[in-house]
Amino acid sequence: ASPSATDKDGFTPVMQALRNSKTAKLLPLLLEAGGSVATLKNGRSPIHQTYNHEDPAAIYLLVAAGAEVNASMEGVTPLMKVIDELAYHKSKPTETKISRARLPIIEALIQCGADPLAVASKDLSQQKTAGRTIIEIARQLELDLKIIAALESALEKKPTTQKLKDQKVDRAGAKSKPKSDKPPIDPDALWPAIVAHLKASRPAIVKTLQRGATEKQIESVQALSKYPLPVEFRKLWEINNGQRTTAEGLFSVDHFDDEYRLLSTTDIVREWKAWNELLSSGEFSQDSVTPDPGVRAAWYNQNWIPIASNTGGDFFCLDLSPAKGGKRGQVISLKHDSPERTVVAKSVTELLWRVIDHK
Repeated sequence: ASPSATDKDGFTPVMQALRNSKTAKLLPLLLEAGGSVATLKNGRSPIHQTYNHEDPAAIYLLVAAGAEVNASMEGVTPLMKVIDELAYHKSKPTETKISRARLPIIEALIQCGADPLAVASKDLSQQKTAGRTIIEIARQLELDLKIIAALESALEKKPTTQKLKDQKVDRAGAKSKPKSDKPPIDPDALWPAIVAHLKASRPAIVKTLQRGATEKQIESVQALSKYPLPVEFRKLWEINNGQRTTAEGLFSVDHFDDEYRLLSTTDIVREWKAWNELLSSGEFSQDSVTPDPGVRAAWYNQNWIPIASNTGGDFFCLDLSPAKGGKRGQVISLKHDSPERTVVAKSVTELLWRVIDHK
């Protein structure tokens, strides 16, 4: 059967798998096989199916695959559906247990761009909530303070990158995600999605990821260039400071045969110094290159910050000083034995997106 087929009720295999935590473990396999995460005609998104989960991994994977986090099914968004369940258990013996279990789900939805200001079009669980926002409902019902705090934190976050106007209706009558190379997920939620994906597909790799970099370690990288590091670099390395030195590669990129290991801040500084010593000695003065548009015509530039390596002398670098037409923060290739200097990704987030989306 097709991983995007629907049953008589319109449910896709992805939606069916999400009905309980046991079958939800099939999600990474279904997504790898091309399972649809499209929103159905009635507004149901696969994320609606996660309202009773305790592990938020499915949410991160679904959003990373392009599922709509703010899809509205009869006026109910995925976040509102979780709040609806909490309203049902209000003042019941199960209230505390359910609240604790759903807090990680709410936090994941918020992190992925769920809107706490969405308005309920009807009463939830026999509570008079119609016309109120999610956050107003939470306060009205006096839900757990941690849940209210999580909802309030979303007011300070930027909205999700979903662009509903770009979505089209496919032959099955479902909205398909926009076709774009840009990750449909922000840096805050990217690492949880990567880890969830790796736990299902390459669990050994998860153990090679290092704990987040300290502010001092981040600043050691910033000191390498007069140009500011992209905010997304700081966010991503604060969560995971690269991989262990002996680890196998984390991801691969089109037209590059090897897998690349993500460098720690210590590795980044060491490799930068090595390349700059060669640059200062005049090692590259006679070398000619064939750069992509937007990349400086140099064998190496001091504002190229190595962030990933194939352990064979080749690197992907954060380009902090692009040529005209380039974008500061783009990722470029740096091969020790090739004059090609190509743009690998428009950003660090797009580069790491390759871990999940093998293009």
